[in-house]
Amino acid sequence: MSDIAEITRIKRNVLERYDIGESEMYTVREMLASVSVATRMSWAAHRQTIRDEDTAYCLLGLFDVNMPLLYGEGDEKAFLRLQREIVQQIPSDHSILAWGRGMSGSVRNKTSIFSPSPRWFAHIEDLSVRDSMTMTLGSSCIQLETLLGHLENLDIRLWLRK
Repeated sequence: MSDIAEITRIKRNVLERYDIGESEMYTVREMLASVSVATRMSWAAHRQTIRDEDTAYCLLGLFDVNMPLLYGEGDEKAFLRLQREIVQQIPSDHSILAWGRGMSGSVRNKTSIFSPSPRWFAHIEDLSVRDSMTMTLGSSCIQLETLLGHLENLDIRLWLRK
């Protein structure tokens, strides 16, 4: 188990989640759903692939999403499409917006609220999710619904350009 944890960067306690109160076993889907999107992205931050687009495509199972594989679109476009699919499937997990935390000397992409690559999640560990916010993507906008009284130390900056 420790070799798997070291290679995948998945914490051992996550891999060993079997006891959920009544000695029932977690399914893989339940285990993954118990971990924030940003934390799952951090597992892939140092992953290397042969084809550029596979940086995004190799993560489909981690997020239980489906999307067409469009080789030739490039890694940033594929990763942007993946993040849009994740928001559609998991609208209550706003941790996807926490990319770039702890990375010194880096400038966030100011044309998108989404990360250009999983490596921007590298410094995130065990980021928890609060159920107080949902996101909805439109064709040219993102709608955030939140209960501000439940949010603490939230630092999300949105740059929207037309």
